[in-house]
Amino acid sequence: KLGGVLNVFILGGDVEANIQRWVDEFSNVDLKTIVRSTRKVNETQQSIVEIPSGHFSGGMGDTKESDNYGLLGAIVVAPSGTEYFFKLTAPSKTVKAAHKPFYKLLDSVRVEKGATPADSPKPVQPAPAPSAPTPPASGSAGTAPHP
Repeated sequence: KLGGVLNVFILGGDVEANIQRWVDEFSNVDLKTIVRSTRKVNETQQSIVEIPSGHFSGGMGDTKESDNYGLLGAIVVAPSGTEYFFKLTAPSKTVKAAHKPFYKLLDSVRVEKGATPADSPKPVQPAPAPSAPTPPASGSAGTAPHP
């Protein structure tokens, strides 16, 4: 079996520009084979792109170029405007086999009532560096406490 990578993340920006960026990560693709679609599912707007096969440049954060790779990608926009990105890159055979499960995943996306972008996970702030020990009060230097 040939594995792939599915990234799921929250980003922003223009939906079409992000999908085009994904398409531009591929070369040697027959443009007639690229499938783009939109649909509304569970109160979300979904923009989808499918690239069955091409030379994958590695994309953002990936450094490995690969031939005969494909992509299933979707940007799911919640009613609040929050954008959830789903991007599967894998060997073409794996992408083809993942088609139904990928759409099943997209079909399962639901928006919790009352959820807002403020409910999104926040980055963890590093703990402050420990401060230097407080020097003893004057007159107490060198004295040990009495039991």
